[in-house]
Amino acid sequence: MRRRRRLRGGVGRTAGTAGGERGRAVCTRAVGCRARPDDVPSFAAKPDWCPVFLRASLRQFEGLEDAADVLVNSFHEIEPK
Repeated sequence: MRRRRRLRGGVGRTAGTAGGERGRAVCTRAVGCRARPDDVPSFAAKPDWCPVFLRASLRQFEGLEDAADVLVNSFHEIEPK
């Protein structure tokens, strides 16, 4: 009998339920802008691809609104389309 491990993310997370449109809404809300499928990682654009990974990835944003500082890493200007 196999035991399932529960994944726990790091600090600074956003509340919400992952999956489908709700998962995309949480992802775009956490970033603070509207995002097209090409602008987000594949787990957010296609939530049915790997729901466990989507839930684990979105858990890292729980409590983000309570964080004093947030570090954002962006390559928007470095890698133009």
